[in-house]
Amino acid sequence: MKSYLVDGMQYANYKDGAVIALLAIVMVFAILLLIIFLTDLITKLAGKETEAKENVVVSNTNTVANPLNVNDEDAVIASLIASIDYRNETKKNIQVVSVREVK
Repeated sequence: MKSYLVDGMQYANYKDGAVIALLAIVMVFAILLLIIFLTDLITKLAGKETEAKENVVVSNTNTVANPLNVNDEDAVIASLIASIDYRNETKKNIQVVSVREVK
């Protein structure tokens, strides 16, 4: 069954087209795996390993700390913005454990 022209010189059938398509798909994934391997290798050679986690020390000041009222919308938004700002500043994942209002 002659269905389409391959490379301008011979006719091929659907079986030949399926083989060509499968070969192209395998080549694409092989190239992607090669790119992943090379970027991983370059990252390791450049020395950009994950740094050891640093403990954050907060100095104790003489202030009165009250628990946050979760019904106070402004306080909740302020605590979320503070956690986002800290995350952007340190570039590390953080978890908010507790929130207190300092007066």
